[in-house]
Amino acid sequence: MAFLRGVVSALEPGGVFFLSTPDVESLTAKAFGRRWHFYYPYHLSYFGVRTLARAAAALGLRALSSRHRGRRRSVGYMIRYVAEFIGGVDAPRWARRFDNYDLPVNLFDTMYVAFRRQ
Repeated sequence: MAFLRGVVSALEPGGVFFLSTPDVESLTAKAFGRRWHFYYPYHLSYFGVRTLARAAAALGLRALSSRHRGRRRSVGYMIRYVAEFIGGVDAPRWARRFDNYDLPVNLFDTMYVAFRRQ
């Protein structure tokens, strides 16, 4: 909340703020539980779309839009991800052979939200 308070104090009324953060309410987060790849010490707080909108509204920010966008990932990265995060084992060395092949992936667990200061 301290971060959002700082944003509100820096924004002029009518100013727009864009935020990208993990979505703790996503199906991916729920399916993986404690093994979800965004649970690590660098994230001090976790929000879902609804909880983030409520917290922001309490500080005078109105959510304008929210999206879950995908990104391109290498096939090698995806093999390592499945082995290490899902399987809990070291990834095979041969996975690096596929690092130059990209595919679009959307786990719907990263939200992009636009807010306007009231």
